[in-house]
Amino acid sequence: MSAVIQPQDAKYFVDNPKDFNPQRNKTIVEETVKETTAFFEKLEGALDNEAMDRIDIVGTYGRYRFNRGHKKFRDYVGRELYEKLIGEKILSKIRTLGAADRLAGKTKILL
Repeated sequence: MSAVIQPQDAKYFVDNPKDFNPQRNKTIVEETVKETTAFFEKLEGALDNEAMDRIDIVGTYGRYRFNRGHKKFRDYVGRELYEKLIGEKILSKIRTLGAADRLAGKTKILL
């Protein structure tokens, strides 16, 4: 199996292994560590505590359903937490869609 080298990664390779330069190698490792650290710092900044809490709640509900739980999400978390998690703007859209569905005679509700 041959590896596909991306053009931006070509700088990490040498044509002749005898041209190995320990200082160049050290510089590449330091650059990679710095890029990786910056990536994960950016990722952590994107996920604040509230987002992590929402992820945890939805994950817990997923395990509950996987283990044969039958409650709807709203019933599982309760009305107050449900509205907080979903957000008022989304709830407004859901209510509008629900009203349109009821007017159209549909019995299934979106969430």
